[in-house]
Amino acid sequence: MQFVHAVLSLHIAQNSQISQTSQTVRSGFDQFVLWYGNLPQLAQTVITVVVGAIVAYLVFKIVAHLVKGLVTAVIAAILAFLISTVPGNLLLSSAFDRIQQEVTTHLPSGIKDQLG
Repeated sequence: MQFVHAVLSLHIAQNSQISQTSQTVRSGFDQFVLWYGNLPQLAQTVITVVVGAIVAYLVFKIVAHLVKGLVTAVIAAILAFLISTVPGNLLLSSAFDRIQQEVTTHLPSGIKDQLG
């Protein structure tokens, strides 16, 4: 029975400490709100604009970094596509022309006349 009483006392003490901590945090936030609310309108506007500018700058830097990486990836993909397709097409086209020329050169003249 004493064990149960000790556990309950410990639980109550922990809940009391958690409640006091949340009240302190809430009290700190409330103090900030009261401080901000008692500032002149111009000071509130300046603080709001400065905090907004800082947040906007940070978001801009993050998004710019992500977009820069995305743009670099797109450019690399386009270049890889062009490097692999254009020379490949030129090589195959020139090889086809060479084979066509060899075939037509070795054909008898009667067949050449029928093809051409």
